Amino acid sequence: MCRALPASKVSSISTVTTNPEVNRLYAAWRRLGVNFSVTSCTEMVEVEPLILATAAIAGADERLTICAISWLARYHSFVDGRRLSELTRDSAPTVRSYLGITLSLAIEAPDGAGRAPQYEAALAHCKPLRRPRALYDNIEALPAFREWARTHGLPLYRRWGFWHDDVTLKLVSV
Repeated sequence: MCRALPASKVSSISTVTTNPEVNRLYAAWRRLGVNFSVTSCTEMVEVEPLILATAAIAGADERLTICAISWLARYHSFVDGRRLSELTRDSAPTVRSYLGITLSLAIEAPDGAGRAPQYEAALAHCKPLRRPRALYDNIEALPAFREWARTHGLPLYRRWGFWHDDVTLKLVSV
């Protein structure tokens, strides 16, 4: 199986910093049809652990995050909602916050999935961040950009404790 991260790691980390882990995520999403310029993994992909592993690094990689959200918007019927909910319950609070915004964007973005009951049980386990921040680490790290994000953040992001100003999905990439 092409597991992005062991299930035990997803609950205990908020970001992945090693390139091999990120490369495995890109390869797994490529296998599912996201148009990344990496070699697709050759093994079976477990979608639900992949979703959580992607949420675990969402703040560090905008391209991966938005393309994964685009896939979730288009192919939500391939996700086992019960399994995603079970995995979500055991995840770290930061992962659950990023998963909340990920699933909400897949549902609510103008070009999103609309109603996706597969995501409802997992969303019930997601909570907003306690301390709001910019959605992406590179924006959070720069005071001027962080202030811009805070000032112009959209309500959808604010609901999950994040600041960001764009809801555009990349459906052409899936």
